[in-house]
Amino acid sequence: MTIDDELLAAIVAIETDASLLLEGHFISRTEALDLLEFPILEMLESSLQHGEVSPERLQWKARAIVIRQSLGAIQERVFRGLQKEIRDGTLRGPQFMQKMLEFVPTAYFPDLQEEGYDYLDDWINGVLPITGVPEQTKEPGPEMVFYQKTPARVVLETVRQLALGKEDVFFDIGSGLGQVCMLVHLLTGAPCTGIELEPAFCACAAEAALDLQLPGVTFLNMDARQADYAAGTVFFLYTPFRGQLLRQVLERLRLESLHRKIRVVTYGPCTMEVAKQDWLSPSLSLAEVPGTIGVFQSA
Repeated sequence: MTIDDELLAAIVAIETDASLLLEGHFISRTEALDLLEFPILEMLESSLQHGEVSPERLQWKARAIVIRQSLGAIQERVFRGLQKEIRDGTLRGPQFMQKMLEFVPTAYFPDLQEEGYDYLDDWINGVLPITGVPEQTKEPGPEMVFYQKTPARVVLETVRQLALGKEDVFFDIGSGLGQVCMLVHLLTGAPCTGIELEPAFCACAAEAALDLQLPGVTFLNMDARQADYAAGTVFFLYTPFRGQLLRQVLERLRLESLHRKIRVVTYGPCTMEVAKQDWLSPSLSLAEVPGTIGVFQSA
């Protein structure tokens, strides 16, 4: 079978798969869209740019684009419907989790220690109205860490381990575009506050929370060393910074722990630094395993 035969066969297989039109078949539709993008359209575009033009390839490209538009429209329709349910207040807590698992069953969840993103992240990216990463307006300091979205499976595991409830007040320190706060709130109902230094990120997160009508989610554009943590019971850090800056923020949290018990949840390299704090005790052995969630409780 030639490359042309393989490309045509792939296009026909997607074009004739009626299951891709069913709204609940999110994963198979996502896979088909990825396949259309690469290798199908990329290979066709490359061949046409290199002068390998033929009526057949031009037709195949047109067919692939039409299919991509059709499947993409279904995805958009699904996400618009889910966003409406969130705004109406009907898609929260157990209902939100059930809906999530309908689209992305647990069988598709990768191991927590695996790197990268998965279908669950694709689904969350569609549900939350965040169109992309805005250009940063501030030059990050030497101890700041380049922005990277927290994998959704990490957020789910955090919620599961902590049994977060409405009585908790959740802080995401270094909240970026706000996915963690919005997802935690949708899953638990707990009030969530994100602390983010970059104004463009904070504005983007606040706009998304407003769009979804989530009054329990707040984003503050400020230095994490200067934030007011008096209401917080749980503090999440996906290694937003390191070195002295991290130690200064941890000192702020230590002072909060003098007034009440708090929990600190970490992901990434900062877990090892947090594990050294003598005022915190790991509530789970996972705290000592690199690449997993660290869960700590104050004395």
